Amino acid sequence: MSRLVCPGCKAEVNELSTSCPKCGIRLGEVQREKEPQPASSSWYVTLAIIVIGLVILYFEGR
Repeated sequence: MSRLVCPGCKAEVNELSTSCPKCGIRLGEVQREKEPQPASSSWYVTLAIIVIGLVILYFEGR
């Protein structure tokens, strides 16, 4: 059996392996950069609660 070299970490990998045991990169596939994920709805809810709380505190102090 021949050995391959991982393109990510340059470690020797068995030719039958599907991923590098050292860095976990999948062999034989093109690595894509992660696409940015849209913010989850819970982030918007948290932001809204903070804003509402600040508005209430502002008007309570007047």
